[in-house]
Amino acid sequence: MSDPWKRAAKDLAKYPEAVLNALDAAGRGVSVRQLQPRFDAPTGTLPVALPETLGAVEGPASLLAHYHDAQLWNMHSMLIKGRLERRDGAWVFVAVSYRPNSPMDFLRGTRVAARKYLERRGLPRPKPAYDVIHRLFDEASRIEDP
Repeated sequence: MSDPWKRAAKDLAKYPEAVLNALDAAGRGVSVRQLQPRFDAPTGTLPVALPETLGAVEGPASLLAHYHDAQLWNMHSMLIKGRLERRDGAWVFVAVSYRPNSPMDFLRGTRVAARKYLERRGLPRPKPAYDVIHRLFDEASRIEDP
């Protein structure tokens, strides 16, 4: 059990924060940012801070961390699936599964999401205006830095 959790702990340590996603008593989503999350690899658990006013309940939960730069490039993320449990009066996230993301997972997910978006709206797949793209690239390549 500890091998996937060791990898999860190592990957999560790269992020300064993560978002805990859980449910309230009515089944609505509750999300709370966790600053400097410390995942315990031997137990597959993470103590979490969760305001009581949100009304979170024990049950399915996930922990999501992601990063991208100011231009939305250099994007990477991770997701640990688990459960939210109450232990000794405190909230604990208990990991159930973790599969490290690969760049191909991101691309596949984006492609599937785009296809579903177009299908739901009855839209055709747009055709790129390559002539415009090539013209703009050509113009940009002639610009000299000051």
